[in-house]
Amino acid sequence: MRVQKTPTRKRRGGGIRFKSVIDGGMKRALKVGVTLIASLAMLTSGTALAAEKPSADAKRADANTSGTYAESLGKNNSTRYAGRVWNDKTVSDSDMAFSGQTADGQSQSYTIEQGESNFLVTYSTLATSQTIIGQHPTDTVFILDFSTSMTWGYQTDHESVARQDSRIQAMVDSVNSAIGTLVHASGQNRIGIAVFNGRSTQLVPLTTAEEILQHVSNGQYLEITNYSYTSGKDGGTATVHSNINNATTTTDGGTNIQAGLFAGMSMLANSNDTTVTVAGESVTRIPNVVLMSDGAPTTFSSSTDASYYDEDDHWRRGQITNDTNLNTDRPVESGSWWSTSSGEAIGSGNNDDPDSADGFTTLLMAAYYKNRINDHYYSSGDGTANIYTIGFGTDVQTPQMVAMANLVLNPAEHLGVETDFPEVNAVASAWQTYSNGEEPVVHAPIGHGNNTTLVDYEVERPADKYAPTSLEYPTQAFSAADGDQLNQIFQQIASLITDQAKAPTKVDGGLDSSGYITYTDPIGEYMNVDSVKALLWAGTLFDKVGSTSDGNGTHYTFETKDGSDIISSPINGIQYSTEIIEVTVATDVQTGRQTLTVRIPAAAIPLRVNTVTLDGNGGVESNTSNNAYPLRLIYGVSLNDDILNENGVLNTSSDVGSEYIEKHPGDTAGSVSFYTNLYSGKQFSGNDLVNGNGTTVGDANVTFQPADDNPFYFVQENIPLYVDGSASGSYNSTTQELEKPQPATESIDPATTYYFPITFYEETNKVKKWVARPGSQLQRYVDATGTAGQLEIQQGSPRLGNLTDLSRPKASDGNATGTAAQRLYPTFEANGADPHNGQFRVYLGNNGSLQVPTVQPTTLTVDQALAVTKHLQGKELSDDTNADNNFEFTVAPQQTMDDSGKTVTTAEDAGAKLQPSDTSDGSNDGTLHFNNDAASMVDGTSTSVMHPITQGLTFTVDDINKAYTYKVAEVVPGDHPVGYDYDETTHTVVYSVSRQNSQLVIEVTVDGVSVDLNAATPTVEFNNTYIPPVSVLPLTGGDATARNFAMVGGGVLLLAGVAWLLARRRRV
Repeated sequence: MRVQKTPTRKRRGGGIRFKSVIDGGMKRALKVGVTLIASLAMLTSGTALAAEKPSADAKRADANTSGTYAESLGKNNSTRYAGRVWNDKTVSDSDMAFSGQTADGQSQSYTIEQGESNFLVTYSTLATSQTIIGQHPTDTVFILDFSTSMTWGYQTDHESVARQDSRIQAMVDSVNSAIGTLVHASGQNRIGIAVFNGRSTQLVPLTTAEEILQHVSNGQYLEITNYSYTSGKDGGTATVHSNINNATTTTDGGTNIQAGLFAGMSMLANSNDTTVTVAGESVTRIPNVVLMSDGAPTTFSSSTDASYYDEDDHWRRGQITNDTNLNTDRPVESGSWWSTSSGEAIGSGNNDDPDSADGFTTLLMAAYYKNRINDHYYSSGDGTANIYTIGFGTDVQTPQMVAMANLVLNPAEHLGVETDFPEVNAVASAWQTYSNGEEPVVHAPIGHGNNTTLVDYEVERPADKYAPTSLEYPTQAFSAADGDQLNQIFQQIASLITDQAKAPTKVDGGLDSSGYITYTDPIGEYMNVDSVKALLWAGTLFDKVGSTSDGNGTHYTFETKDGSDIISSPINGIQYSTEIIEVTVATDVQTGRQTLTVRIPAAAIPLRVNTVTLDGNGGVESNTSNNAYPLRLIYGVSLNDDILNENGVLNTSSDVGSEYIEKHPGDTAGSVSFYTNLYSGKQFSGNDLVNGNGTTVGDANVTFQPADDNPFYFVQENIPLYVDGSASGSYNSTTQELEKPQPATESIDPATTYYFPITFYEETNKVKKWVARPGSQLQRYVDATGTAGQLEIQQGSPRLGNLTDLSRPKASDGNATGTAAQRLYPTFEANGADPHNGQFRVYLGNNGSLQVPTVQPTTLTVDQALAVTKHLQGKELSDDTNADNNFEFTVAPQQTMDDSGKTVTTAEDAGAKLQPSDTSDGSNDGTLHFNNDAASMVDGTSTSVMHPITQGLTFTVDDINKAYTYKVAEVVPGDHPVGYDYDETTHTVVYSVSRQNSQLVIEVTVDGVSVDLNAATPTVEFNNTYIPPVSVLPLTGGDATARNFAMVGGGVLLLAGVAWLLARRRRV
């Protein structure tokens, strides 16, 4: 190192100024000859800056983005982003405050304290939905099981129970709730009800909501008017009255789902009016079927033109019932099952063993009538009926009957899946035969009262356009184990039908046990979740946190301070326990790394719901929002206990290896960074994971499967594409307006920009905008299916462009940790050819880092840092502050440069290193005083020592490979007292810092000579001389007389000085 020199001046300033004043004797002076020893000194641990808890300036946290949901989800009064799921992860090194306003205008605010945690991490999520009242009227037919088993309990087999505990009571309550939702959504909605046991009937024909509400005002559309049972026995009966049309039906034996489907679906297939006028415009009603059964089919119905041989072996044509006597050795031909039905059981049936004919005919009937309904309502092929199936307590059967129930109610998952039951497997075989254009043969007990003989039943094929090409008829299949789940499912289906607030995720069971949003946060290496602080849900603070542990990790529960754990679902209004929100911290036994997981079922997903009410002309009467808050989980993350030693430095005995330290350097030399959340540096380009040249994302992520009818993530109907018809460009990207749209035809060009219109409600307006997308983003999902070959995005395609719109990079000043460039980055992960089987994964990139020194800070104490020795020859240093032998000195920080001329430290750096030295030495007069109590007078020279760096010098990892230079000089007064000769030497003191293993090495030189800090203090010396002025005396005594007087005087001075020193010593 070399020192940047400054010109020598008589009076020096800019440093610490201190003054030599005699204050009495306390210390023995250090001699220069003793202190200047040339050697290299390596100091071991001294006084450390850091305590056990990392200091605030050692922490870094990316910008707080927990309040960005408004930006991502749009305005409160807009439905543009209905269905979107917003997620965020924010890391804070201080308390977290949350505030907002509820739908009723109440302000709320909460502060979650950091406590002993190094960081707080907040996971947040909020979704949007919409309720459109008066938009598209619906036709809904409920097909309900009225078999004797509906008097059983939820989990009882062949045992009727009390009415309030029965399946039929749960069904009636659930159906009433669903009908209430439907009839209050629009007066033009229509409801129909068909029921089945061994036979089927239409209980309520299609009836408008307006008419229903004229008859029923208390919500009791169906009512159990009679119920009887014998405890512990089967055979209970229930009579249900329809208050809609004053009709009654009773439970009975048998489960004839096929006949129920014929009775119910034919209402829609034969409806006279499938359109209705709304806002002066004819719109198509939306057809819906809700089928509920508590078990597998046990029988089916024949057509009225079936063919068979009677017992006398005569050929007969007509309907077959349980009373028909037929030759069981001869096959039965089905006849036109698709156009006629006896509505009666064809045979005795069996509650324990399934028959292939029962299952196959049921599936065939459902698939055929779905095609008929589709054609009747959507003759142009631009829509499809919604069919929802519910299995209620179907597991309370024999295994073979469970398998058949699963197949009939959910063929998409169970058709073709091999089972241990031949009659169940025979259904798939029959379908294969049918698909090959042949007439399959299935089996069932047919006719003859209680006959159990399996008869061959040949299934004819319809020759019309409705012949099924697939048996996967349900739009969505549900299962319920108890009354609460059944009610949830009926409410969910009602919401799906009426375009009420919907779950944004795919629900394949109960709302409280499916449709999960899953947040996964791999905690950073050597960090841990030290606490889960609180759950915020819908503005309610659940900060009474409990936990249990098992082999899968630690699981957390949440209550309010008063012990409540209740949340109310925004989808159906049903109350649930916070226990349905699963929060788990698991530790990998091999690596010790932790992962925090949050699983939020559909019922607990917070929803900002826009309710839009349309008038009779389609105009917007009102558009309101519930101002929903996000769900927030706040947890603490800290450094593992064994990482720091007692001085806040990396513990050399910890398992933090050199490889980790090398790959994760801190902001300053010699430090290492530990992160709240794992960051591996993975990169994406668009939707593709790449090895380079991409944008970096975090490892924390959220996964979910959107509902098939979620319009933000999936295209709901074919969308025509356009190009800009203007050569100069007519698209305004700011206003999203396209003046000259031109239909896009031919093949899609990846390099071309395409446009399509979107409409949504904003305030009381219906808004139309044009969205621009590159062809490269659309090409996998576009086909020329429009008019005149116009290109269209195909129904069911994922809206990848919406993902691009939702990605958010960190702000320019928001990446304090230097980790992922993206704070939020959504992607789509396909699973096979059907996009609906894939999932969306959102990467969250905010992070926090803790800077930990890898070496021990070292402090040179006030006595070690620097000593200034003052010599005054010829006069005793006076303790009189007004005396003329007061001396001032300066310590001036300097710029330090290396041999190449590069600045190592500035003068400002060196000056800052001195702080917070007390320049007043406690006297508040701006002057640092010598402690001259120890001034001694030896051989006519008075000596005293001071230590001007009053707080010492502390060096940390920040100082490695740096040097700090100071000039020390005495201030020579311009008009100094007579007799004094001042020392004008300028001394240079340099403190150089390097590193050896985990230790800091401090080398100090004084005027180029090294000082052994283990043996001496760096010292500078100033020598002043006082020569008293000689008085002019009369020569009466001659020269000898004068000289003798001077000597005597000198002797007196010396003696006096010795006497003073001794006196001072006596006082000590």
